[in-house]
Amino acid sequence: MITDQNPFARDSGITTAQAIVAYGPQPLNEYSARVPGGLQTVVSKLLEKDPDRRYQSAAAVLHDLSRLTGDMDSDALTRTFHAMQPIRKRRKPWRSWVIAACGLVVVALAAYLVWPDLRGVGSPRDAIFEEGRWQNSIAVLPFRSFGSGEEQEYFSDGITDAIIGKLSGLEGLKVISMTSVMRFKGADRAMKEIGEELQVASILEGSVQKEDGRVRIRAQLIEVDTDAHLWSETYDRELESIFSVQDDISRAIADVLEVKLLGSQGASLAKQSTASFEAYNSYMQGRHLWRKRTEEHLRASITHFENAIALDSNYAQAYAGLADAWAVLPAYSQFSREEATALAKRAALRALELDDEMAEAHASLGLILRYEGRLEESETEFLRAIEINPGYAWAHTWYSSLLNQIGRTEESTRELERAFSLDPLNIVTLSNLADRRRYSGDWEGAISMFERAIEIEPTPNNLINIGEILDGRGRLEEAIAQYRRSVDEFPFFVNAYRRLTRLYARMGETGEAHKVIDDYVSRTGDTLHGLEGRADLFYSMGDFDRAIEFYNQMLGIEQDHVSALSELSHLYLIVGLSDKAIKAADKLVASWPDRAASYGVRGETYQLMGKFERALVEFESAKQLDPDNPYYVRQMVVAFLYSRDYDRANMLAESLLDYDDSFTLSWIGQMFALIHAARGQYERSLALLDSCVAADSGLTSTTGDYKQLQRVFILEESGYLDSALQMLSDVVNSSERRHLGNVLYWQDYLAYLQAKQGDIGAATQTAEGLRARIDSAGRTDLMYGYWLTLGLIELARGSYAEAIDRFLQAGEQIFDPYSSNYIQLRYFLGLAYYESGDLSRAAGEFEALLSSNGSARINSMVWVSRARYYLGVVLSQMGRVDEAREQLSIIAEDFKDADPGLDWVEDARLRLAQLN
Repeated sequence: MITDQNPFARDSGITTAQAIVAYGPQPLNEYSARVPGGLQTVVSKLLEKDPDRRYQSAAAVLHDLSRLTGDMDSDALTRTFHAMQPIRKRRKPWRSWVIAACGLVVVALAAYLVWPDLRGVGSPRDAIFEEGRWQNSIAVLPFRSFGSGEEQEYFSDGITDAIIGKLSGLEGLKVISMTSVMRFKGADRAMKEIGEELQVASILEGSVQKEDGRVRIRAQLIEVDTDAHLWSETYDRELESIFSVQDDISRAIADVLEVKLLGSQGASLAKQSTASFEAYNSYMQGRHLWRKRTEEHLRASITHFENAIALDSNYAQAYAGLADAWAVLPAYSQFSREEATALAKRAALRALELDDEMAEAHASLGLILRYEGRLEESETEFLRAIEINPGYAWAHTWYSSLLNQIGRTEESTRELERAFSLDPLNIVTLSNLADRRRYSGDWEGAISMFERAIEIEPTPNNLINIGEILDGRGRLEEAIAQYRRSVDEFPFFVNAYRRLTRLYARMGETGEAHKVIDDYVSRTGDTLHGLEGRADLFYSMGDFDRAIEFYNQMLGIEQDHVSALSELSHLYLIVGLSDKAIKAADKLVASWPDRAASYGVRGETYQLMGKFERALVEFESAKQLDPDNPYYVRQMVVAFLYSRDYDRANMLAESLLDYDDSFTLSWIGQMFALIHAARGQYERSLALLDSCVAADSGLTSTTGDYKQLQRVFILEESGYLDSALQMLSDVVNSSERRHLGNVLYWQDYLAYLQAKQGDIGAATQTAEGLRARIDSAGRTDLMYGYWLTLGLIELARGSYAEAIDRFLQAGEQIFDPYSSNYIQLRYFLGLAYYESGDLSRAAGEFEALLSSNGSARINSMVWVSRARYYLGVVLSQMGRVDEAREQLSIIAEDFKDADPGLDWVEDARLRLAQLN
């Protein structure tokens, strides 16, 4: 990043890896004499071979960099993001070194995480699981059981699972996981068909007969392409010899497929975790139940694992199974995550104490450490699990989740694809991979994978996921069909009804929406959710009084209903009943005093009322109850921003660095960017927003789109109209990768910039394209954007009366004074009134904008600052001198360290001087 060269680069990947381990990097002054000496010190310490001599925390890196740059709040933060290339006219020479230093930290930290040799973990991660490493592939189909009863079933499944486990650790052999092969249990399908579906070259099938203390196992290996029998054998043994039978079969397969048995791999086939058949039997029952993934089955699996341990206290596999069961139980129940994690960790550590070469135990510990927030240690365990057994699919799946959490999106997707190759019929993996396609803008790929998951096992969420994608692309009839299928197949799944109701409401078909709710109540008898659906429907239509009526009816049935009290606290504010809003929030806290979210709702209520100190008290209470959740700290930062206490906002935002997840880091960067924007420091704000967008690369989330739009605002505000227009055009033109609603939202502002640049023809064409897309998608709810676009064009061409008319038409579709549309419209309407000479109405619009404390105001800091400036100007022209002085004084104070060349800031200072 600083030198444009890899400090360890050699002639090949192998020699480069050796250089990473054995040699230090060349001094930076070998590449350039202009590198500050202090930066060399930071780099050298980052790349130390001895872990004890390297930085021990990111905070220590930040500290030394801040001493070098003298700018802790923004530039140091950039270490967490990708390289920055902000668009701007001016660039101070010293900033090149700051950006380069931050970029180097990214490189160094990436090296620390990606190259385990730097941490003493072992070989580089990609060497553990090289693409194309499989020389051969096999699926072990569930062994048929000649016998009846559940005990016979889990016994035969246990043998299948054991053979899969033994084979999956062999070098060069891809083995399909148990989850996927179980889909073929009892299926009468051709071997070739199964092989093609699982993408394997060979299939092992067999049968088990257990009777009178003996077991007979028949097994045969079939080549998929030719249907030829490569090997077959029958084993007739004492029941206690089951371990040796599994070992014999595995060795025979390895021999026939010419898979290497090297070193510990050969020994691992013979290694048994227990000599007790009874303990093994109980363990197999536990694994059989664990795979079913319901609360009832998971609790039963825990009982069996504990029984296996009671029979053999040194049974490592049983401890690993117990760790797995406790680790996943909270995802399928209300069991405490904290308590389950502690129990799982104890079991995983015991398993590793007994057998440090067990991939399952290392993977379990990795999952547990991730839950504890010890992410680097978690990665170490996942890498160790994959190193021991590259074919263990769950290790790849869980590792993928960790990588996604810390923002290494591409690596995360790669791990998920590896899990998919090993476990192609696993619903969890399929759904997660479909989501990755979805959020990268590959809509058709996502739909295809969700449909594949539904073919294997229909779930209401996946049906809804397809519906949401189709809805977001404007394919409404297809979306309705998906939602209705979910409704028909899962009548008690309320979210399906909720999606369908909201879609009909957005299409303007409120009658159909009410029919959906009637249908839900008649099918389920669930009156409470029916009332909630009605309330939600009226809310979306802007009929807040009716929404309040139905939420109160819910409280008549269940007086402490969480969502009813939460929604009422917001709805009462919208209709101007702040006392009732607080009463609803107070009742929520009184009813649910142990829920952090209760205090969060009350804090948000106070915040919307402008009572920021009271809001801070509530958020602090929520934080105490849920210290691992960064949301409440973020809300406290927002409260400081609302109250213009930027120093405290900045200091608290820095504390969020302790929360080690990618969304939080990106959000912190956005917050710092907004703080700088509120102070007129647009260059620094742009640099951080560029970094945030880079960190969000590959995703098309609404959060990412907001950051993009903020960049456009700042570019326009800074006088870079061409750059702003180009950036906005690029985003609109990439509409195939974005949610339709977001694209249409952007098109109105694109038309405004085109008109402002003087290209009225292009602006009009953009507006016409916007209207065509709205009509095509049946999105009557988006007509606000069309009328706003027409108003922006008229504003840019100086036709203020026409602009006002169009803005007022847009305003007829705005119901919530805390929404982003409300903020946007107030600004442009106030500007149109000001330019037309109607100062009183202009002042009213700007005052309304500044009094709105919704989150949209935070995301529109540039407009907020300009609205305050215009309000000061308007008030001074109206002769309201004291009020004008107050607003202009705020501008002068907030923008005292603003970038030079902002004409309106200079004008505010001159006007304030004249008023004083």
